[in-house]
Amino acid sequence: MPIGAVAQQEGVLVPHVVRCCVEEVERRGMEEVGIYRLSAATSDMNNLKTAFNTNLREAVSRLRCVDVNAVSGILKLYFRELPEPLIPTELFQSFTKALDIPDLSSRSVSMLSLLQSCPLVNQNTFLFLLHHLKRVSDRQDVNKMPLMNLATVFGPSLLRPPVAVLGQSSPPVDISQEVVVQVQVVYSYLQCDSLPPAQTCILHDTATEED
Repeated sequence: MPIGAVAQQEGVLVPHVVRCCVEEVERRGMEEVGIYRLSAATSDMNNLKTAFNTNLREAVSRLRCVDVNAVSGILKLYFRELPEPLIPTELFQSFTKALDIPDLSSRSVSMLSLLQSCPLVNQNTFLFLLHHLKRVSDRQDVNKMPLMNLATVFGPSLLRPPVAVLGQSSPPVDISQEVVVQVQVVYSYLQCDSLPPAQTCILHDTATEED
């Protein structure tokens, strides 16, 4: 399901699967060497995936006892298997242009502006993940996962280039250059010191409710 549909169904701005996995990694995976880089047993991954698709309570229970690399793996898999990437494909070229801005301050302003143009659920889920990855990197002396490593792991899953449509003229596809853009976009956000906080729940208008 598209992430917006999942969030609407759950009545939140950051889907439960993302929040649960992040919380579990922060509970016991922050000092795991190679967290988010190492793979887990396929059986653990399949069991977790099935649980999240059928019973959230069971999924949360399973998260607490499986290898923490399965938890981080499920989070990566969730973003990778979204039918539409977390960062909308139509913004890919705009991000490419933003990365070419030589002045770091101007580039940061442009990147934050592009983020604000994303749908609310995508925007807040991305921010929630970014703040988490920053905290992971804070322990890089132990887990060996600096910001660039994390951007390399997540970039291709979070941002995808437009797919060429038959019959339409499009520039030649340079896959290596696309990967550079995917990684650099995430890395630029991770380096940003002025990231707004993520809003995880929908705020209700209490004044309206009282009326």
